[in-house]
Amino acid sequence: NFSDLPSSAIDVVTIFQRLRTAKTEISKHRLSLLKSYGNDEKILSTAGISNSRDSTVLVDKMKLAMLQGKENFVISVAGSSVSAGHDNLGSDAWPVVLGDTLRPLWTSVLGVNFTVR
Repeated sequence: NFSDLPSSAIDVVTIFQRLRTAKTEISKHRLSLLKSYGNDEKILSTAGISNSRDSTVLVDKMKLAMLQGKENFVISVAGSSVSAGHDNLGSDAWPVVLGDTLRPLWTSVLGVNFTVR
């Protein structure tokens, strides 16, 4: 039921077009990532991707941001020196890589500014 969406929400046709484009782009990016790791499918299954309640909540928030036509989506990161990028180039820290990986998809395809802090 979409009756609870604000009037600023984008129309259903636009949503489906964006989601179809996003699915295509995600598939391309997944293939590129797999190629970088010698087509080893295990890399994706052991990359910390979880089916926990927390990840479900995050995915639901992302879907809602797209459906409501939000201008911005921010993921806040807390953690250890690994999150801060110590012992490597700061640009290799996982939050930076996450932002660099997802930002083009969110911005160009979904029309939402994506930020990782």
